[in-house]
Amino acid sequence: MTAYTLPAPDASAEEWGRLAVSLPGRPACWDDLEGVDGHDAPGAVCADGTWWSPDSAGGMYLDVDHPATEGCLLRLLGGQVTIRRRGQWVVEWRGMAPLAPGFGAVSKSVTGMGFTLGRVCIAAAAALGRWPGGAA
Repeated sequence: MTAYTLPAPDASAEEWGRLAVSLPGRPACWDDLEGVDGHDAPGAVCADGTWWSPDSAGGMYLDVDHPATEGCLLRLLGGQVTIRRRGQWVVEWRGMAPLAPGFGAVSKSVTGMGFTLGRVCIAAAAALGRWPGGAA
């Protein structure tokens, strides 16, 4: 499994968005923004409901702090997910997929102090090495 380095909790949404789209299992629409509604508008909505904003290089980035995107990222975690918030976000999941034949199921949690829901979802996917509810 590839190890992913998380940006700081207060890093830009653009930086967190780059990590999110680099993870395997991402939706195909993230690879081709040609069909995004309002592509040259201040914000654009992808086919999966994620929100995209203009980036510093003149392209688009996944706006991980937008409420619509947070819901889509949560859905991409798949499996049995529990989310709690007591001063910080905690995402727990279990039974999503075998680690390898004969090794049983994954059972992990990610806690994010200072993280938005979208950022803690990305941290969870990075801990797993992929978006488990996304493409194979």
